[in-house]
Amino acid sequence: MHIICNPKSGMGRGRRRLNEVTSYLESWGVDYQIYLTQYPGHMRELLTACLGQFKEEDSLILVGGDGSLHELVNLLADRGLDLPLAFVSAGTGNDFSRYYQAGKETIEDLLAPMFKGQVRRLRIGRIDPSLGKAGGVFVNSLGFGFDGQVIHESEGFKAKGGIWQVPWANRVRYLVSLFQSLRRVPNFALDVRLSGHSQHFSDVSLVAVMLNPYFGGGIQLDPRVAELEDDLALVVVHDLDWRAIPGLLYQILWRKGQGDSKHLAFYRGPRCELNLTPAIPGQVDGEAIFSAARSVGCRLDQQAFYL
Repeated sequence: MHIICNPKSGMGRGRRRLNEVTSYLESWGVDYQIYLTQYPGHMRELLTACLGQFKEEDSLILVGGDGSLHELVNLLADRGLDLPLAFVSAGTGNDFSRYYQAGKETIEDLLAPMFKGQVRRLRIGRIDPSLGKAGGVFVNSLGFGFDGQVIHESEGFKAKGGIWQVPWANRVRYLVSLFQSLRRVPNFALDVRLSGHSQHFSDVSLVAVMLNPYFGGGIQLDPRVAELEDDLALVVVHDLDWRAIPGLLYQILWRKGQGDSKHLAFYRGPRCELNLTPAIPGQVDGEAIFSAARSVGCRLDQQAFYL
């Protein structure tokens, strides 16, 4: 077994989860090799070292958060490798595991599919043009506007340290950042092309391309995303004013009745194209980005996982 781990993910939870993984493997007499990320971009070097020793019967385990998963899936996609992953979540948001590994908390539950050879091919999104260092694929979501602003605010709180770096504070940090961002909700124009359908929005606050319903560490932007199996979901929040914001937040955070809102448009399809005016900050898999490109295309691809 080859284990790539971000020990700092989840404010140190990565190291603890790694210890659980190795203890479980040792209890079954399984040999393993550990690769620890130590700085940004180190995973690329570690994957090269790992693949240099990889045998046909070997398996790859990742211990980390959504950001680590995003990075590794991008590295595999860059190399054109169709290599199944076993994922042990250890982040603060954990939107991927919240959806695809629901009810699986123990290491035994998470690694059982790997030992049984149970491979499931999941949807991922491929981005054109690539987002540079942020990569060309995503596993959870790609968004521009309000969500990107919230992520930027959240990372600012996280950088302050203290209580903001405690793992259980992630949802609180996100919600505080969300309400802080309400003071300057972005507005931009958007043209959407999806499955032969075109739509223009003149006043957009958020657009998100989603592969699972969770957002920002457990917030369901739109539960209808869970109903899709072979499509991307596109969610557009539009024509908001200060009077509409409290009601929409209530529907998203508590009532889960987004489908009733006239301020939310929902589309589905295997590919989409977004044209934003102007180019604005965003997020990919929970990581803040800024792309100078005003036009972004997304289409479906696949990544194999032990699930």
